[in-house]
Amino acid sequence: MSRSEQLQHLILSYYREDPDLVANLAILRHCQISRFWFVLRIDCPNSDIADRLAAGLSQLRAPVAELKLARHIKLRSPGQRSQLFPVQVPQLDSSPLKGSDRRPE
Repeated sequence: MSRSEQLQHLILSYYREDPDLVANLAILRHCQISRFWFVLRIDCPNSDIADRLAAGLSQLRAPVAELKLARHIKLRSPGQRSQLFPVQVPQLDSSPLKGSDRRPE
């Protein structure tokens, strides 16, 4: 089993109990996957597959984050610019500013 196939298997087996999600991510089998310097690089054979993966990015982020495979996901396809996505999306804190001098009334 090649390194690319191992990474595909890791990501797809994360959702092994949900066949619908596995079916959505099955297009990964058409891509070459590699890791280098905290980046999971996915080389897609065409822009349609890259667009479908970008649309389902939340499903791709979860196993990459949980398995600590990378900090960023880079989608590449011929004739299209590379797309770089962070694995961990920062959450905005909606609470009031900390350290404020105002006291609750």
